[in-house]
Amino acid sequence: MRVRVEEGCWSVSDSGEGLGAVAPERSGFGVGLSLVERLAQHFGWRVLLTPLSPHGTRAEPRWPERHAAR
Repeated sequence: MRVRVEEGCWSVSDSGEGLGAVAPERSGFGVGLSLVERLAQHFGWRVLLTPLSPHGTRAEPRWPERHAAR
């Protein structure tokens, strides 16, 4: 698992099996991504999921503008 922090945003990547065509619909992405998923549900964020090649997934939480870092 890798966490990347930049001004105003952050992302979590893993090197697991990756997402298939149906995978975003299921629960349980892995430890790092499941934590992002739980935080997003709690705070009402959207999460952009991007498959990484050859394996893995990146999750980027997106929150409403009023919650963005200033």
